[in-house]
Amino acid sequence: TRWGLMRNSFSENIQEHSHQVAVLAHALALIRRDVLHLPGPDPDRCATAALYHDASEILTGSLVNARAIAEYIRRRQPEWVSLVCMGNMGTAPAQEDELCAAYIRSLLEGDGMPDVQQRAHALRFDGGAHFFDPNRPEFPEPDFWLCTDCDRFPFVIRVHSDENGFHTERIEVL
Repeated sequence: TRWGLMRNSFSENIQEHSHQVAVLAHALALIRRDVLHLPGPDPDRCATAALYHDASEILTGSLVNARAIAEYIRRRQPEWVSLVCMGNMGTAPAQEDELCAAYIRSLLEGDGMPDVQQRAHALRFDGGAHFFDPNRPEFPEPDFWLCTDCDRFPFVIRVHSDENGFHTERIEVL
C-alpha cells in the first residue's frame, strides 16, 4: 500500500486531513455501489464516520451553549482542540459558526468576548437575513432569536459512535 507515503512532503492540520479522508471514503463507497455494483455501506455514512475518525471526542455546539462547551473543554484539559465550523451544510462558511468558534476560543484563552450578544444579534444583517424575509417561511423569525441567545443552555452534546451508528449524549456542565 502507498498510504504511508500520502501527504509526507508537507504538514496538514486535522481539519484538512479529516476532509480528505471523508472525501476518499465517500468516493470508495460510491465506486463499490455504483461502479462495481456490490453491496456495501451508505456513502454518506462512510463520509460522516471518516470526518470524525481521528477525534477522541466530538461535541456539537452553537452560541446557545458556547460557555458550557468552553467549560467542558477546560475541565477535560485536552492536549489540543479543533473547533470545526461546519457552516451551511458543510459547503459554505456561516457567520454564526465563525462567531461561535471565536467566542469559544476567547473563553478558553481567558479573554472572553464582552460584546458577543451584540455581535450575535448583528448577524440579523450579516448571515441571518433569511430569518426576516417574508418569502422564506421555512426560516421563522423567532428561530433567529433563539439561535443567537448566547449561553442559554448549561450543557454540551457529545457525539459518540458504536456498531449501531452515531448517538448523542447530553452532559450538564454549568
